[in-house]
Amino acid sequence: MANYLKFDVYDLDLKEVQCNSDLRRLLIGTGNCSLLVIEDIDCSIGLQNRNSEDEYNSIQDEKITLSGLLNFIDGLWSSCGDERIIKEHALFGEVAELLKKVRATPAEVGGELMKSDDADLALQGLINFLKSKEVQS
Repeated sequence: MANYLKFDVYDLDLKEVQCNSDLRRLLIGTGNCSLLVIEDIDCSIGLQNRNSEDEYNSIQDEKITLSGLLNFIDGLWSSCGDERIIKEHALFGEVAELLKKVRATPAEVGGELMKSDDADLALQGLINFLKSKEVQS
């Protein structure tokens, strides 16, 4: 996949990362258009989960947390590269109404939005996709 897309591949060994701050520094250092491989994530380390807000706040920079890992991969820090954030747009109302009527997964919505760098075209494509799903229902 990396060869086909001409992406760089980064192999992340979580046993070598001590805390969320280290993880953040590593992931910010990876280039755009890259694949991140985390082998055996389920058994390589004991990721801390968020049991209570107080416990979470006290350990968030001392250990790697599942929440921290997911946020860095798919949250705020992942949007620092080539990803797009679409701000206020005239088509949002139509999209919102269609999403109330049609069942679409976040992956389907994201996939449609990624088809164009132009916000107008991406949102119109999403509307067309949702309308086609509405007709099929």
